[in-house]
Amino acid sequence: MTGATTPTSPQRTEQANSARQVLDDRLARGDIDVEEYERRRTAMDRDFSASTRT
Repeated sequence: MTGATTPTSPQRTEQANSARQVLDDRLARGDIDVEEYERRRTAMDRDFSASTRT
């Protein structure tokens, strides 16, 4: 099956959610601007997505 991925483990999902929460908190505190937030969020989504593929 083309493009198939393995199911995401609960631990992997928790790690992704935790990383996103840290990023969200940094934006809310003003530690990073929206441009930096979006750049990091895109990279993070790509990295977590790639790590769940077989």
